[in-house]
Amino acid sequence: MKKLVLFFLIAFSFSFANAQKVVGIGFINSQDQLMNLDGLQLTIPGNVTGNVTFRLGVIYQNTGDILNQGDSLHLQLIIQGETSVNIKYTLNESLETDSLGFINLSGLQYPVSFFKDNNTWCFDITKAFRSGVEAVYNDSLCASFTVKRTNINEIQAIETNIYPNPAKDILIVDNVNNADIYIYNTLGQMVKKITNVVGSKEINVSDLNNGMYIVRIQKGESVQTKKIQIIK
Repeated sequence: MKKLVLFFLIAFSFSFANAQKVVGIGFINSQDQLMNLDGLQLTIPGNVTGNVTFRLGVIYQNTGDILNQGDSLHLQLIIQGETSVNIKYTLNESLETDSLGFINLSGLQYPVSFFKDNNTWCFDITKAFRSGVEAVYNDSLCASFTVKRTNINEIQAIETNIYPNPAKDILIVDNVNNADIYIYNTLGQMVKKITNVVGSKEINVSDLNNGMYIVRIQKGESVQTKKIQIIK
């Protein structure tokens, strides 16, 4: 798999010694990019009745002693506050204290019945086996996301589209899920700000000078950026 790119910021929080804590839940898209699952809009095959592959990744922080190769973590997935899925993950390399680890769950399948229009999935590292010694924890992180059923073959993220590029007078931003849009020039100065955008938005850029700009779309800690060009 290609190197995963993190598209969201992770807020660290430190806990008691020998603890492992989930600090991020991501969806791995078709470009092997890790997108923050919280607040994401997804499409799901509408004609599937069995299981469907849901490419997830979990980021966790080791705030305790070094985890060694061969140590294991036990994760619990709570879906809609009811369904429980237990997952065992064995480390293939050591992890230093106060470092981040990544658990790739992209190969797992889930019954399509697990997915509702509005979803809340929570991950919790319940146990860690360090050199055969068991420690028990309970500190979960949740992500809420929406699902739309369409005629596709796999779960996909509904990603924001920005066009035309280059733009002249009007820039269109599609598939925005209640987010804020910022436009910055190459000096890092914010030249446009539009808040609480839902769906599609036409942005008047006729007052901007020719050149390169960065469009930043942000909802909470989830951030997407794209470089655009203005040519009059």
